Amino acid sequence: MFFGIVAFLVERRRVVLSAALAILIAAGIVYSLSLGNQIRYMDEYDNVAIATNIAAKGTYSLDGIQPCAFIPPAFAALLAPFIALGAEVVHLRIMNFLLVAGCVVVFYFLLRLQFDERASVIGTLLVILYPLFFYTGGTLFPQTLSAFLFLAFLYFLFHRPFSNRHALLAGITMGVLVLTVQTFLF
Repeated sequence: MFFGIVAFLVERRRVVLSAALAILIAAGIVYSLSLGNQIRYMDEYDNVAIATNIAAKGTYSLDGIQPCAFIPPAFAALLAPFIALGAEVVHLRIMNFLLVAGCVVVFYFLLRLQFDERASVIGTLLVILYPLFFYTGGTLFPQTLSAFLFLAFLYFLFHRPFSNRHALLAGITMGVLVLTVQTFLF
């Protein structure tokens, strides 16, 4: 029975994955709207404050006066253009769920590249059903961006035939990843 279900999912993988992504994004939008503009964690506040100061004053600062360096810059730099366009916290969360969907898509292609269609469909559906990944999408932490970048790095790194283009893309992706979560340097 299990293999029959897997065969069904693999045969209709585009419809299944498109529907799963649509449900994920729709649920993310509903969750983001239910949270509203409330900032629940201090790190979220710090990321939004720095992004707001980048957008408004062009400074990497928590208070708009004193420069700071204790938070890596990439996530705040990603948020800043959206804040400059008038996005509020709820919109930034929705954008974060689009990054979650991007992670799912890149993960699908990475699994397909390394294994086969069955592994890519099963793995992708399991990731979509993982509640912690969904919860993280609703926070303004850099983990969603870092997951997307790390998966993209692995995709470029394992792509065959490996070319200079893939090496360049992997290097750039890893550079931005280190600027997102500095522990990836190790």
